[in-house]
Amino acid sequence: MSVQPVRTALPREPAPRLGRLYARVAPQTPLLPRALLRVVNGLSPASRLRRTALGQIAFTNYDAWCREDAALALLPYHPRAAIHVPPELTMLGFDSAYVGHDGLRDYMRQWAETWCELSITPTALFDHGSELVVLAVMRARGRDSGVQTTTDLPQLIRFAPADGRVIEQRVFMSTETATAAGVDLF
Repeated sequence: MSVQPVRTALPREPAPRLGRLYARVAPQTPLLPRALLRVVNGLSPASRLRRTALGQIAFTNYDAWCREDAALALLPYHPRAAIHVPPELTMLGFDSAYVGHDGLRDYMRQWAETWCELSITPTALFDHGSELVVLAVMRARGRDSGVQTTTDLPQLIRFAPADGRVIEQRVFMSTETATAAGVDLF
């Protein structure tokens, strides 16, 4: 990541009308989110429009993942996208990586089988241009154990140069493990 990151602190809540509009329209017109990502990723990381759009997409996408709405959650992902899972989750039975839309659906199902009362709230973005670091907070209850947990959930997201969709996502269970892996958070 050679570009100086642009940090965007996100509000506690998404813009409700914009998020609902995107959630309603995007699954019916999948070319729209692709075009939006292509345009947004062509803007400078310092662009207010880019920062606002990426923040709204993050809120909408995390909400869709938590509700197991694959039709909406997978829209920003390239068909060959991969999510790499941290060791803390592989110890719970998760695979180390999930590839393609079918793999991402399996990952979503496994989250739902492991956690209930799941919410993931993005709090900040660090935009490096072709890479985005999302700081988020996960709150959930273990489905089997009933134990409630709250943890940081930083994620490194790489965009495909050709169309701006997510091609790779690395999930970390703390800011410490993310920085130890070389993720530039600040």
